[in-house]
This record gives sequence, C-alpha cells and structure tokens, in this order.
Amino acid sequence: MPFSDKSSERRRAPPQTMALGTRTQSSYRGKVIKQRIERNQISKIKRKFFKSVKADADTDAGAELSSRPEESDKAEPSSGTVVSTSKARGDTNTGSKAWRNQRANPFQKLLKERDAARQRNDEERKQRDLAISEAEAGRNKYMQQRKSQQKKHTAKNIRGQPALSKQIGGLLQKIKKDQ
Repeated sequence: MPFSDKSSERRRAPPQTMALGTRTQSSYRGKVIKQRIERNQISKIKRKFFKSVKADADTDAGAELSSRPEESDKAEPSSGTVVSTSKARGDTNTGSKAWRNQRANPFQKLLKERDAARQRNDEERKQRDLAISEAEAGRNKYMQQRKSQQKKHTAKNIRGQPALSKQIGGLLQKIKKDQ
C-alpha cells in the first residue's frame, strides 16, 4: 500500500527545542489540569461559605421583622409612651448586612499563611544572597593577593632573566607573616 499524505498531515512531531513559542503538549495539559483542580477546590470552599452566609442572613432578616414585643399591644395610649417597632438606634447591625460584621473571613487564614511563607522565603533568599556576596568578596580578595604574589615570583628583568631580588622579597614577607 502506498504511503498516504493524509496520515502524515494528521501526525505532527513534537517540537525539538523548548523555545519561547513552543511547548510540549503533555506539559501544557498537566499545567491546565492542575490549574483546573486548584480553581475547583477554591470555588467549592467559596460556594460553601456563601451558602452558609446566605442562610444566616435569611434567618437574621426573618427574626428582625418579627421583633415587635408582645406587651406593646397592652400599652395604654393615654400614658404618653411611644412604642417603637424597630431596633434601638445604638445597634449598628441592621438589615441583611448584619452578618458581615459577625462572620470572619475564611480565607484570611490562608492569606496570612501565604504572606508568612512569602516573608520567610524572602528572608532566606536575602541570607543566601548575603552569604554568596561575602564569599565572592573573599574570593576576589584572595585572587588579587595570589595574582600579586605570582607577579613577584615570575618577575623578569630586561634581558628576560628571573628577578631574584623580588622573589626573595616575597619569600621574606611570607616568613614574616608566619612568625
């Protein structure tokens, strides 16, 4: 059977390089799946929270409407007292927004943990960078001293012969340091 062009058009080889515009299909799928799972987990948590908030708000609103006391019916109009059917003015929690002051944010703990982890990572990174820069400075100083010492040992005069006076001077300095 001859080689068909349609089958070769359907199958494409994976990219040979990981350049800017290319990705292998398997790695991209994995990333998308991970993002989808994470998004679903977060949305489930949020959905449960808002359902419970809505249920609490509905029960609070129903209780607030029926807050008229029973003894107000027995009050005499000639006594001059005014019976109020609404809540006292000192209460700031009125209406369906009362639950906002009462319930804590369930994501606050996650945010605090994330910020704490980020700060911890930043501190560790700063310490690593500081240690690396100190080590690099020490290495540079050592290399500079080594290079100057090599110049003394390999110094030559005009004729190309070794300059013994500089070599001897370098060795004398080394002996003085050791003592």
